[in-house]
Amino acid sequence: MFIAHLPAGYLAARNLQRLQVGRLSFAALLLGSVFPDIDMLYFYTIGQTQIHHHRYITHIPAYYLAAGLAGWAALVLLKQKRFIRPLGFFIAGIMLHLALDSVVGWIYWLKPLSDARIGGQIFVAAKYDWWIWNFVFHWTMLIELTIVAFAAVTFIADRRRAHPQEKRF
Repeated sequence: MFIAHLPAGYLAARNLQRLQVGRLSFAALLLGSVFPDIDMLYFYTIGQTQIHHHRYITHIPAYYLAAGLAGWAALVLLKQKRFIRPLGFFIAGIMLHLALDSVVGWIYWLKPLSDARIGGQIFVAAKYDWWIWNFVFHWTMLIELTIVAFAAVTFIADRRRAHPQEKRF
């Protein structure tokens, strides 16, 4: 998944907004939907693209579940319960990201219990010199473009409802 993580996070957060979650939770889900790819900074610099970034801890679901549980416990102990829901939405955004990565890629969903890679049933052949073109011209890009289109239509409709008097082109 290249371009659909944030739009998918927007759609998820937008649908959960009906629960009156608040702006912080909304933003936390959006941030979580792209957060695991923070490892790309390391991947392209220090890591020099030697190890697939899905092997990094930032793409291990158990890490986030443990960190979320620890964060929840800390928030309860520190009597900061107002941040529990945003924390949950942040973790939910991360899980959405990892689920989307499982469509074409793979994730270690069972780590540390197993080193089995789960997902990746769809193979993207290396036909082009620049590896990105292999994904751009693969049929799965239609899935991403569909997610982006739904998010764009939803966003535009939301803006129009929020500002009905604005001039439109």
